[in-house]
Amino acid sequence: MDVRRPIGVYGAWIVASAWLCAGGWVLSWLGQLNRGGYAVFLLAGLGAWYVSGGGGLRRAGRFTEGVKATKRRVWRWRKRFRRLLPMAFLLLASLAAVGGMLYEPNNGDGLTYRVPRVLHWLAAGRWHWIDTVYTRMNYSSVGFEWLMAPLLLFRGGDRLVFLVNMASYLMLPGLAFLALRGLGVGGGGVAVAAAWSAVGLVILTPARPLWPAQTALSVLAARYPGHGLIERARSVYGAYGRKWDSLGELRELLPADVRAVGFVGNGDESEVSLWRPIGQRRVVHLSEEGGETAIREQGLGWAVVSEGGVRRLGYVSVEGWLRRYDAEVVARRSLMSKVSAGRQQWFVVRMRVRETGGVEDDAIVRGILERGI
Repeated sequence: MDVRRPIGVYGAWIVASAWLCAGGWVLSWLGQLNRGGYAVFLLAGLGAWYVSGGGGLRRAGRFTEGVKATKRRVWRWRKRFRRLLPMAFLLLASLAAVGGMLYEPNNGDGLTYRVPRVLHWLAAGRWHWIDTVYTRMNYSSVGFEWLMAPLLLFRGGDRLVFLVNMASYLMLPGLAFLALRGLGVGGGGVAVAAAWSAVGLVILTPARPLWPAQTALSVLAARYPGHGLIERARSVYGAYGRKWDSLGELRELLPADVRAVGFVGNGDESEVSLWRPIGQRRVVHLSEEGGETAIREQGLGWAVVSEGGVRRLGYVSVEGWLRRYDAEVVARRSLMSKVSAGRQQWFVVRMRVRETGGVEDDAIVRGILERGI
């Protein structure tokens, strides 16, 4: 293969994805999973691309030819998107893009283990096994995580993470069309398959303009007040819409200068709330075996604990867990972080044995107590 030839959009995305995945593992091995390490690795990638021919743009006249080819391609697209299926795909893609830009992410997998484990690795400067009861934090394959790691690191937030998924789904119908045509599938089958692959863009999660279920349910609730099914559906969709910051109320109860906070969840709640703003503090899972070690090594003075979480660790009640770690409840809230589990009791806890202490900590606790346990 002539590396000097333009590789196109598909090829560029594959090469960039492979480079970022390699970069995640290499930097992790070097213990440099940070901004400096990524800056060097990304610059090295750009240098390699340029030396190899810049995707063909360095060749004489190649840039001008590329511009002309792009103009011709845009003209073909204008004609193509006048047809029903391509127009529907364009509409879905546009709505998905608007949803990603206007609303916070609320994808369950992303918020419960994909984004959190990347934040754990970035905080440690390397990949590592996370001591947690939520096994998906460790056994799920890594790939998408290395693509979004630079966004989380340089952007300092997860608002743009949707671009990684969206870029892939935008290419899916075209690739499906080419693959099926290459396999000899007829035009009708190709059209149906390409349209089906575009369904991946239809984000049915709440709080998205592509599927305005919350608005529709509000209208129905106003028309049929007290309807049990409608109220239940509103509650479920509302919980999903708040999932991006489901524990934000507890985060606000933590002292502003806390740089590490312990966490005991039921296994699949979103801990991302406690990381925000990203880079300000880290979250440390407290397991039954490694909890005491983590508290001692990390100098943890505070923790966020759920009633279901301590029961999963084998305790009959939160009081048993508090006695084990000589901790005290500073505040408690009833929150719905997981729809299937309903509302649970969550606690902001202060460890009696902590890295800092004295009058200042006691004043902070009194301030929180004034807001109500």
